[in-house]
Amino acid sequence: MIASLVALGLVTGAGPAGATENSPLAILNTSAASCGWRAAAADLAAATATATDPRAKAIHDALVKAGLSAPATCSSGAGTGSDTGTSTGTAPTKGIDDGAPGGGRTLTVGAGGTYRDISSAVAAAQPGDTVQVSAGTYPGFAVSRDGAPGKWLTIAAAPGASVVITGGEGNGLVSLDGRSWVRLVGLTIKGSASHGIYGDKIDHIVVRSCEVADSQDGGIVLSNGQDVLVQDANVHGNNARGTSASNEAISIVGTKTFEIVGSAVHDNGEEGIDAKYEAADGLIHDNQVWANRGPNIYLDSAHDLTVAHNQVWGATEASKSGIGLAVENYSTTRRLSGITISDNVVRDNVGAGIDFWVESSGQLSDVTITSNKLGGNKRGAITYNTDSLSAITVRANTFGDGNTPPAAHPGVTLLGNVTGVFPQVTTALGSGTSSGPGTSSGPGSRPGSSAEDQ
Repeated sequence: MIASLVALGLVTGAGPAGATENSPLAILNTSAASCGWRAAAADLAAATATATDPRAKAIHDALVKAGLSAPATCSSGAGTGSDTGTSTGTAPTKGIDDGAPGGGRTLTVGAGGTYRDISSAVAAAQPGDTVQVSAGTYPGFAVSRDGAPGKWLTIAAAPGASVVITGGEGNGLVSLDGRSWVRLVGLTIKGSASHGIYGDKIDHIVVRSCEVADSQDGGIVLSNGQDVLVQDANVHGNNARGTSASNEAISIVGTKTFEIVGSAVHDNGEEGIDAKYEAADGLIHDNQVWANRGPNIYLDSAHDLTVAHNQVWGATEASKSGIGLAVENYSTTRRLSGITISDNVVRDNVGAGIDFWVESSGQLSDVTITSNKLGGNKRGAITYNTDSLSAITVRANTFGDGNTPPAAHPGVTLLGNVTGVFPQVTTALGSGTSSGPGTSSGPGSRPGSSAEDQ
């Protein structure tokens, strides 16, 4: 039926060049459409992405331009976002970790435990074991054992315990290099002379409910791997070295299949969340990302990513945006493609809300920006700092607080954007923490007009 709707849109002129808010594709993309239909549309878009048949290519292009090519994010229960810009849940959706216990032994560390330090307990562990750490302060450590499929090696704070990892040497205060099927749960990793958590050539790594703070370089850096989940993290005060710091608050580098969900990433000296250098098949959703030097969320030379249901505000450097889309010179492919930015609140950044940039050469293509709310961004809501753009769709976004829909630009299609009611960002992490400008106690909205762009 999806194919029939797309075909109908093409025949009636409601496809890429002439879509209207009443076309079959637009109707399918409303909040009333079920997540099942959106998932089917995304599957069809993926199946036709490399097709050579003209009819299949036309279907793919129509789905992309209608904003239906991204994997459906069903956990939020909101097809196109609510007036607050928040979602109703922060559960992971990519199935990297089912959260089940490993099924092995529990090795205890610290007061009353069998082991004095985490390293020795990990060295004695087998796949499926849990290293449970009592409250206290411990030195940094390298994880020296793997789990196995269905038998996670879990290193976790004991229930209710404050476990602080500090001191130590190496590229990461907690090193995961070469590891697979490992979970870190409930740890505070603080004050690294380099990175907080660092793992290269990894497979099935979970960082859950951890605080990573005050590293000289990046906070959480996971590279050249696959199947990575960062959930409910609090990542702040990293990149203390400033612009000479290596990596970002959360860096996903050349890694396939990853998810960052439910995390607070704030007050870091470089980018907040950065997916870069051929990172692929990723989902960044339901996070609060604010007050980083910026961009708060940065996609650099990556592909097939979705950024959805995030609150993004207050990037502090004038040249940096809330969400940045770029190709930098370090990339070998010099491309960014297959990106969907949807249902985010992006506001009050010193630079632009969302921007496009190419350092010297490269191409940004197949990008859909849909159903976002953008306002109060000092250098405009959406800016194009390059002409290397193709198949960029800016659709059904709401602009407010001095921001307006962008002007026409080569390679960019504008559809059904409006100015109107606009939310504030919510207070992050409870009382006593940074929140969006002008916000004191939670979400709100401001009145506005409803003039659509052409």
